Amino acid sequence: MESSETTAHRFLNLLQGTNDFWHRTSVSSLKAIIESGFIFPNNGAFPFSYPQSENSLARKIESVSLFDFDTKSKVEILEQSWKWQQFMHDKGEATVLIRLSRKILLQNIVFPWSAYDLVPLELTWIPNVEVCHKGRIPVEAFQELYIFRRKGFDFFRLSYDENVLLQVEKIEKKWLDETRLEAERILSKDNLSMADYFSNPILYSMLFKED
Repeated sequence: MESSETTAHRFLNLLQGTNDFWHRTSVSSLKAIIESGFIFPNNGAFPFSYPQSENSLARKIESVSLFDFDTKSKVEILEQSWKWQQFMHDKGEATVLIRLSRKILLQNIVFPWSAYDLVPLELTWIPNVEVCHKGRIPVEAFQELYIFRRKGFDFFRLSYDENVLLQVEKIEKKWLDETRLEAERILSKDNLSMADYFSNPILYSMLFKED
């Protein structure tokens, strides 16, 4: 198994150097974004992914949370990898990372590390990596998409065009089908261990399923 540090380096080597921003979302949310034409700030109308999101800087200043892997140095970004790496594959079987044009968005970007008057201590944000875009983001700012699998470092890189949603949904289905087949294979074994259940998300969910 790869170490967390090694995986963080691989993500950073892949995403750094574009000089653009990144927004992470789910496949279902991507569909809603494309249909509406915008990424909207979460003012509480959408469910929060994590409990701390309600007290985040992005929500406080009514902005969209983005990743910036280019403003700070590689060392500074990797120092915070334990805070951002998990978000690269936390949206089910397929997590979507949208590359956004810095040129289009820059005038509305808040860099928390240079705007301390806007960042009360009680608000949460990811140092050296997270920035905030004030207001909604149009799909015209989209450059390309990366689709990351839940486990490992499997990914697809897609151009943003009229067919991208269909491609993303096919990738998600493929990965889900593979995960189901793997779960069936494991269940056919005798004497399943806890490690077997933890190795597959479908089996893992069975540990907490109520009768």
